Amino acid sequence: MVAWELKANGATPESEGQKGDHFVGHYYVVYDQIYRSQVAELIGKGLTEEEAKQKAPILLEARETLRKWEAGDADTRAIWKSMNAWVYDGFAKTYERLGISFDLEQYESQTYLLGKDIVDKGLRDGLFYKEEDGSVWVDLEKEGLDKKLLLRSDGTSVYMTQDLGTAVERLDKFDVDRLIYTVGNEQDYHFEVLFKILKILGYETRDRLQHLSYAMVQLPDGKMKSREGNVVDADDLMAQMHETAAEISAERGRLDGLSESEKSDLCEKVGLAALKFHILKIDPKKGEVLPQEKKLICLRESYPEVLQRAATELNPALMANYAYDLVKEFNHYYQSTPILVEDRNLASWRLGL
Repeated sequence: MVAWELKANGATPESEGQKGDHFVGHYYVVYDQIYRSQVAELIGKGLTEEEAKQKAPILLEARETLRKWEAGDADTRAIWKSMNAWVYDGFAKTYERLGISFDLEQYESQTYLLGKDIVDKGLRDGLFYKEEDGSVWVDLEKEGLDKKLLLRSDGTSVYMTQDLGTAVERLDKFDVDRLIYTVGNEQDYHFEVLFKILKILGYETRDRLQHLSYAMVQLPDGKMKSREGNVVDADDLMAQMHETAAEISAERGRLDGLSESEKSDLCEKVGLAALKFHILKIDPKKGEVLPQEKKLICLRESYPEVLQRAATELNPALMANYAYDLVKEFNHYYQSTPILVEDRNLASWRLGL
């Protein structure tokens, strides 16, 4: 919200011709860029890195925006409502394309007050404690964990506050036998703490709560980071799978005799089915790296297409740039990937590549 107010000049997804989630995601990246720049500037002025991270102007502005939001400020809520609608509209289109629907949608914005009430009650009951700055914490060191912040010193909520409210609402409202959180393994510790706090609050969690943790799909150089814009977008991935299905189907003659709409429908079904199967066939605990081998093979296999384009467009620069990219990728691959490994089949395959 802060980045949008600073940089958007009133732009909307409609005015920019973007899906709502992509549009808002752009300002998520913009916020991080401004934040990093301000932190670096403050460090240059003599602050420690930790001090700079806490005193960056845009961070302070974001905290003030959160305070206004929780206080019910009309202007802040109006902007939040618009941006939320943009995001969920974009999400809905992606889910619809994937054939995914939900029986019930819950939002942290509707449960954070319950979470704050739960924390206040826990504080009164002596389960939590308050620091001198007014922040509220729970001490889980005896449980082999750590101390966890539950309310900031200005009274605003944190993720744990909101998750407490959401969990209690689900447990009380639905009387569930099992409540399964399907969330990435980056949040393993968070859910361990959440379940421990709920147990302290008197909720039976042993057989009712489960974090179905899954590993992440990563890029060769590390994990994707939405905040830095270093992601493979689901919409782009689906479009690519559709295109790949169309190319392969055409080569095999499976589109012969079909109308354009029938071709598109078939390629959509085949492409998305392949994508879903590829993800589902991987053990959720193992995750997957989008390896350099795949990138290298895709680049190598694009040679006929690049050659055809260069000839058709009478543009030898396309081939020159392709050759440069291919050599650069091979060089990077051989520098970062061991060839002579114990697995003879793998070694032979890599040598062949």
